[in-house]
Amino acid sequence: MTHRMRARQWQAVVAILIVCAACRRDSGPARIDAQLNSLIPPDTVVLTGAKLNEIRSSTLYQVHIAGRPASELEDYAKKLGFDLRKDLDEFLSAYDGKSSLFLGRGQFPVATITEQLSKQSVRQESYKGKTIYGGEDLKFVFLTDRVAAVGPDDAALRRAIDQQRQPAVMPVRLKKLADQLPEEAQAWIVSATPLPADLPETGIFPMVQKILGSIESGFAWLNLSRGMRFGIVANCPDAASAKKLHDAMRGILGMGRLTWRDQPELLQLLDRLLPKQVESQVRVEAEWSAKEVNALIDQVSSLRR
Repeated sequence: MTHRMRARQWQAVVAILIVCAACRRDSGPARIDAQLNSLIPPDTVVLTGAKLNEIRSSTLYQVHIAGRPASELEDYAKKLGFDLRKDLDEFLSAYDGKSSLFLGRGQFPVATITEQLSKQSVRQESYKGKTIYGGEDLKFVFLTDRVAAVGPDDAALRRAIDQQRQPAVMPVRLKKLADQLPEEAQAWIVSATPLPADLPETGIFPMVQKILGSIESGFAWLNLSRGMRFGIVANCPDAASAKKLHDAMRGILGMGRLTWRDQPELLQLLDRLLPKQVESQVRVEAEWSAKEVNALIDQVSSLRR
């Protein structure tokens, strides 16, 4: 093989890699289902999601959530033939600063559900071949037999139906943050704006309120495959603001150490939560074993009694 032929082969390989990379960027963040990603409204500022099919297989889910009675969900399952705990594989919540649109992908027995809704005389509206169901406060539509949307009003769901025909592009600032989610993320929240919070004015809540107010944007993620692994990235307006956030977070952890000073197992968890500041950004990342998380859950449960 001549040098020129080898050069042409390498050029072809490089061209293919460039095309693949470009396609990957267009497809959206790795941890967000492509179908759901195409339905995210263009004015979204906060995006929350979860890979429920992956979370359900975790030990923590099986021990603390699976099998526990949930009367309201059980009633819905009996009435509609659909169980959110088993049949919903992934969901997204897109918040625009005023209201949220919920998107879900799963195994929907559409024919059974629509038949039951018709028997219950649930309000229906037809729009571009789709049927919007629901009352005054909440409405939903099956976009396909695998994808459903839930919103506050007809207008939100009409936009989702329109967007299915002509997919929108995720806002640039939000996508830049979502692209930083690690492949292992099973649940996450991405915010391109300070998170809204209306917290009590007692205890540590004023400090938490102050912390949230100092964050300009950021994201957090969680993985439950082996115990609990999670990360938080908070972007502040400048390095001075990031230092204040860093110090406030350390202050809350210090209060936690005082509260749990007689419980060495829980103190070890706090020791792995030390925030790190890099210029105008504050990061926290930690990994806890299933045994450690169980101890934490037991402690929190005891406080509620």
